[in-house]
This record gives sequence, C-alpha cells and structure tokens, in this order.
Amino acid sequence: MKKDMSLMLQLIAIIANNRGITTKQLANILKVPEGVVLRNLELISYNPEFRLLDIYSEEHEDAIMDLGDMTWNIACEDEEDSDDIVYLCINSVEKFLFESLVANAFFDDEILGIRIKSTHGLAEQKDKFLIITLAIENRKKLKVKYKTRYKTSDFLIEPLRIVYYEIDNMVYIIGQHNGRIATYRLDRMIEIKATNERFEPIGVEHVESLLEYSWGMEQGNLFNVKVKFLDEANVIYKVKRDLSHRKNKKITEYEGYIIYEDTIAGINSFKRWLRSYGSSAIVLEPEELRNDMIRSAEQCLSYYIE
Repeated sequence: MKKDMSLMLQLIAIIANNRGITTKQLANILKVPEGVVLRNLELISYNPEFRLLDIYSEEHEDAIMDLGDMTWNIACEDEEDSDDIVYLCINSVEKFLFESLVANAFFDDEILGIRIKSTHGLAEQKDKFLIITLAIENRKKLKVKYKTRYKTSDFLIEPLRIVYYEIDNMVYIIGQHNGRIATYRLDRMIEIKATNERFEPIGVEHVESLLEYSWGMEQGNLFNVKVKFLDEANVIYKVKRDLSHRKNKKITEYEGYIIYEDTIAGINSFKRWLRSYGSSAIVLEPEELRNDMIRSAEQCLSYYIE
C-alpha cells in the first residue's frame, strides 16, 4: 500500500508540474506500463478528496480514444470542465501541498525529480493534515505529543497555518503561543488530537511577516545580506530555483556571476544553505557573516590537512 501511495503522489506531482502531459509521457517518466498509470489515476478518482472529471466530451462520446494520448492537469474544484484535457481536482485539505508544487513550475527532468522526491514521506502524514486543517478553519486548539531531541512533551497548540518548506522537505505548523508566533515540525508530532477549546487568532499580518523574511522556518533578527554567486557548473540555475519564493530578493546579473541581495531572518539556516554552494558563494555583506563563513571554510580545510 505504501508503494501504491508513493506512485500516486509521484503522478500528482508530475501532472502538477506539466500541464497537458499525456498518459504515455507519464508512463515513460515513471517507467511503468500505461495501464498502471491509468489504474492509479482511477484509484485517485475514488478518493473523496479528489475528483476525476469525465474523460470524454459529449461530442466524442462514441469515438474510440487512444488512452495513451489523453492529457492531464491539476485544477481547483471549481475549475470548468474541458473537452481537451482531463483534470484531477483537489480539495482544500491537500491544496497547500500542490500550491507549493506549482508555485514556480519548472518542467525539466532535474527540477521534476526534486519535486517528486519532496513528496516522499508525506502520505503517512495525511491524517494529521486533515485534523490540523479542520482545527485552523474552526479556530480550535490541538493537543499534541511532541518529540524534541531530548524529550517528549504534551501540550496545546493554536494552529494558524500549514507550511511546506521544499528545500528541507519539511512540513511545519505555524501557531501562536502567549501572543507570539511559534513553529512546530509536523514529523515531530507523534500524536495529534482535536479539542473543543477555541482560540482567537492573531492578525494574519504577523504570519505573513514571518514568512516574508524567514529563511527556512527560523525566526530571529533581520539581516541585510549580499552574496556573489559564480556562474560555474549549474550554480546560477540552482540559486534562482532556490530563491524563486523570496518576495524581497534582488538579483543582478553580470558576466560570469550574479549578485543576490535580500533581508532575511534566520541567519543559521541561511549559512547552511550557503555552504551547499561551496566556493561558488562569496559573502559580501554583512561582514560578520563573511568572516564566519571564512572561519568555517578554514576549519573544514584544516581537517583535510591534518
């Protein structure tokens, strides 16, 4: 069953990123027979959280259709039917997942592979999604058993939003605690139970502000950063991909490099991201961050010398 769910999620991720993809193309990408693709799409249509629109238009009702040439797309529930394309329609429980998949739709094999990979492990969290979504909509607290590195605790949370952070493949719950924003990792929630205890959510602008400047889901002071990325290997392409969701970014392109400028909260998460680019990333500002990255690089080098 776990393998079946993985295939379904991969199908949905591919369709979400490739408008009008055919059954044959889906089969080629997944390296499975066309019949397997069609059976899995049929299973999705049986799920009450999805709706598979009629694959035949009235004018072609009696025609023999090559199912391999059928085209597919992801749509919202209120999207109109089309005679040219088959739509997989989703409800609000999963909508946030697919908004993250199609927010910046890339269609090449590398990005597609990354986005398919990012759905792995989320199927097991499906029941949690439903409980949390209902609690957010009804403004009701949740009782959770939460596991940290050192202990497991029971407490109440006041959920405001579900956020999927693609770079780390993590789902977070943004909530409030004593009037302040708090974040929780979904994978650390061992148990989640609904309660009838209501809460009054703080203004949405607080959540938007956190998401606007936060690097990852880390909170903290704001930093103005300026980084030079060298145009080598596939660096520029990957940087633009990783920064596609940043609202306040500024990217200036030059011959052989780009300059990235932004205001961020979450300097530790930002440093981890920078290190993934090695010597291709050169910190220009702030000076404290540049010196910290230099010390880190020198320390790593010393391990090899020793």
